[in-house]
Amino acid sequence: MHRANEGVSAARNAGMDAAHGDYLCFVDSDDAVEPQLAETAVRAAQRYDAQIVFYANMNDRYNDEGTLLDSAQQSSVAFVAETAKEFKRHFLELSHGQYVCPPWNKLFLTSFVKQVGIRFPEGVAGGEDSAFNFPLYVAAERVVAIDEPLYRYSMRAGSTMNTFDPRLLEGRVSVHAALLPIIQEWNPTYLNDHDNRLITNVWIVLSLLYADRRPQIRQRRGTIVCGIIANPVVRECARSVNAVGTKNRLMTVLIHNGNVLATRIIMRAVNLLKRIRSKVSR
Repeated sequence: MHRANEGVSAARNAGMDAAHGDYLCFVDSDDAVEPQLAETAVRAAQRYDAQIVFYANMNDRYNDEGTLLDSAQQSSVAFVAETAKEFKRHFLELSHGQYVCPPWNKLFLTSFVKQVGIRFPEGVAGGEDSAFNFPLYVAAERVVAIDEPLYRYSMRAGSTMNTFDPRLLEGRVSVHAALLPIIQEWNPTYLNDHDNRLITNVWIVLSLLYADRRPQIRQRRGTIVCGIIANPVVRECARSVNAVGTKNRLMTVLIHNGNVLATRIIMRAVNLLKRIRSKVSR
C-alpha cells in the first residue's frame, strides 16, 4: 500500500482502514522492530486483556554512511494497570521515560481504537501523534507496559532536519491548545509535562530556523521569531510552566520577557556551535 505525497497521517489512517487484525501497531519507515515484537506484545495484551501495551525501544545512532555508532535503551518502565485510575497513576512514569507521544512504541487493541473513533489528523505537520494518542489514553482502562525493547528507533545524522517549516510549530501549538482542557479534566498531574513539551518544541523549531541557510528564510528570521515569541498559546505556556532543564528554563525566560533580540542572538550562537561541532567530528 502506497500513499504518495499525502503525509504520514494519511498513510497511517489508510493502514488502519485496511487492517483486519485484532491489534494495531505502527512502524516508521526508517526504523526496525525486533522479530518477537508482535508475539511478545500480543501475549501481554491477551494475558491482561489490555487495550494498550507500551514497550521499550532502543535508540540506534548511525553516521552519514549508515554505520551503527552506538545503541542504547531509551528507558525502562513496567507495570500492569487494570483500571483507569491505576493507569493515571503510572502516566508520569511513561511521560518521563518518553513513552507518551510516539505511536510506534505501543500495541493497540483494534476494537478499542474503533470504539474511541480516533484517527490521525491529516494536514497537520506537527503534534499529530499526540492528537491520536491522548483520546485513547483518556478512554483506556486496562494498560500494560513491558520493559523489553521491541522497537529500534533510528537516529541518522543524514536525516537530521535543517529545513524550517512554520507548520511544525503551528501544528504543535494547535494540538497543545486542543489537548489542554482534556488533560486538565483527565489527569492534571501531567499538565506541567505537557507545557514543557511545547517549550521544548519552540526551542527545536527555532533551532531549525537558524540551521536553515536558504536566503528567503534568513531574511525573515526576525519576523518569524517575533511571531513565535508573541504567540498567545506559547506565552501562556511560558507563564504557567515550571520549566524543566536548562534549555526550557532559558526559553521560558525569553518568551516571558518577549526578548526577541536575545532570542535571535542565542539561537544564532547555538547554531554556530552545532556547525563547529559537526565539522570537528568529521
